[in-house]
Amino acid sequence: MHTNHQIRFVKKSASQNIAERIASIGGVNPDGTTWEISQAQAVIGIESGRWMFYIHCNEEFSKVIVAVSTDAEKYLKTEMDLFDMSLLLLLPDYPMGLQLG
Repeated sequence: MHTNHQIRFVKKSASQNIAERIASIGGVNPDGTTWEISQAQAVIGIESGRWMFYIHCNEEFSKVIVAVSTDAEKYLKTEMDLFDMSLLLLLPDYPMGLQLG
């Protein structure tokens, strides 16, 4: 059984490679604490059925899925993404001073 998690923040890398643009994702737990995992951990969690992630963008929810680049690298994208445009990259970076964990 998977658990649902809203992604609220993204740590971005400087890479132009579509599969490497996201370093990690994060969000806020019901108790107000924050969580952060690497993109690789998220891919494993989605593929194993352990986790399901989504974003809230423009008054809509979009499920986060695993995609495969032309170089056969796995990465995260949303069901609403078009071509190389990623809604995940539009999410804010972690706010300064936010305590993770």
